[in-house]
Amino acid sequence: MYDPLLEHLIELAEAETPVEAEVSLIVGGMLVTGHVVSEEKYMSSHALTRAYLELDAEAEGESDADASEEGDEEDEDDDDFDDDVAYIHLRDAQAAGGKLGFFRVALTDVSGFSLRG
Repeated sequence: MYDPLLEHLIELAEAETPVEAEVSLIVGGMLVTGHVVSEEKYMSSHALTRAYLELDAEAEGESDADASEEGDEEDEDDDDFDDDVAYIHLRDAQAAGGKLGFFRVALTDVSGFSLRG
């Protein structure tokens, strides 16, 4: 689902001074509630995702070195925020089945949402 307001909530969570809005999402017919957080906060919330970040940073460092050897090539999609936002991340997420903790879902899987609080 594309919704500019939902994307704006993600931008606020990713800001230098983050705003973590409380939302309810409809995902696969299930209601999920929580606070929108940055991808970085989500990724640093668990040992496995932290390890992934470290591996990704190492690989990016290697690819940056390769790119500087080949010359700088512009990526036309770098400034297109819509393409960069693929997921929404929640903390203190809950669903009918109970507490989910940190939760990540593709924006394309969100069929509706409401602001809470």
